[in-house]
Amino acid sequence: MKLRIDNLGYIQRADICTRPLTIVCGKNNTGKTYLSYTIYGLLSFMQQARPFQVDHDVLDNLSQKGAARIDLAKYTDQKQLMYVFQNISEQFSQHLDRVFSSPEGEFATAKVTLDPNGLIPDLSPSIKNVFHVGKRNSVTVNKLRDSTIVEVALLNEENAPSPPEHILSAVLNRVLCEMIVGSYFKNPFVITSERTGIQLFSKELDIRKNEVLDTLVEGKGKIADPFDLIDKFISRYPIAIKDNIDYIRDHERLRKTNSFLLGTPGQEDSLFEVWGEIMGGKLNVIANQLVFVPRERVNRKQVHVPIYLGSSAIKSQVSLDLYLRHNAQPDDMLMIDEPELNLHPDNQRLMARLLARLVNKGINVFITTHSDYILKEINNLLLLANQFPTRKALMRKYGYTEDEVLKNGSTGVYVMRDHKAQLVEITSTGMELSVFDEIIINQNGAADEIYYGQKE
Repeated sequence: MKLRIDNLGYIQRADICTRPLTIVCGKNNTGKTYLSYTIYGLLSFMQQARPFQVDHDVLDNLSQKGAARIDLAKYTDQKQLMYVFQNISEQFSQHLDRVFSSPEGEFATAKVTLDPNGLIPDLSPSIKNVFHVGKRNSVTVNKLRDSTIVEVALLNEENAPSPPEHILSAVLNRVLCEMIVGSYFKNPFVITSERTGIQLFSKELDIRKNEVLDTLVEGKGKIADPFDLIDKFISRYPIAIKDNIDYIRDHERLRKTNSFLLGTPGQEDSLFEVWGEIMGGKLNVIANQLVFVPRERVNRKQVHVPIYLGSSAIKSQVSLDLYLRHNAQPDDMLMIDEPELNLHPDNQRLMARLLARLVNKGINVFITTHSDYILKEINNLLLLANQFPTRKALMRKYGYTEDEVLKNGSTGVYVMRDHKAQLVEITSTGMELSVFDEIIINQNGAADEIYYGQKE
């Protein structure tokens, strides 16, 4: 995905092209979170966007005759795609206040511009799907392999009225989005840097939600403006944080499914070995309570630690654990603010390896980071894509595996500096990255001079 962001908070301009692994680093207050929230907001926005202009005759035929045909070729020439992406850019730029839950007009001069970037939709796969419209209507979609013609049928239960035109338009927009730009706009999952507090206070947030409901029920017929009351009770969160809160609240239901990473029952993917090393144990549910079960230690009885009593490192990893085990799907966009949060340097290196494994499993990863350990480990994994005489021996010595090696062209790194996102050059010798090296060199220089100064 290629986009340009102008005049957004700290950001004067950022030209970003996401890769299987995209990394944004830089000092505090340079716009890293603004950038990640914007991209997450855009991908979330696309779940409900209606960028395609569906012909009225298609909608009329579907509503009145119960069937219609759509020729995808009409929607996929470059001129039409440019129009669609311009439409998305304009709609989303006007949507930024909602993404950040900011006062209306806060981002009036901000602009997000999407570039099709030579997108050529793959129309070859066959499609067979059903979209439910309310409780009594459904729309079936069928397309033969290598055909551009989509057959659409409306099925209504007996005596059920046909859905209104705007509902049918929304359904067909969803169909067109999935078929034409689905590979461009990934399904997002975000883990914010506020995750430790969200995990700790999720119960209190639920109590506050229930207070709103109780007040509305008790004041039925007496409250002049219930929406004003709700606004007073509910804090304003950016969409990314709100979705994090909702995800943690819903963990009991989410645990009923398995991600594709788990594989067949009893045969977890090897990446969970790395994840277990980072966690130092595993999460479990005992008596409807989420607990952490540390690995057994010599002469120690195994204990179950309620999450609210667990370390900050454990609290900060709950959302990622749920995602990896229960919700991950191929071609997702996993977005993590500061994956190094509360982790020891050893585990920061393991986190980099885990993220590389996810990339090689087909999950797109987007992170913001302050961690020199993560960046240097990613650099090692990039260098291991090169073939050289001692490669295998070094991999054995340091415990690297082939499924951690990052292919050439898989990674894009940006530094936020001077109100812009600057692309870091990655060559056969690795990243040309000085954002942390300068600080480390300065610190080491100070340490040397202080040490030798005492010897004079």
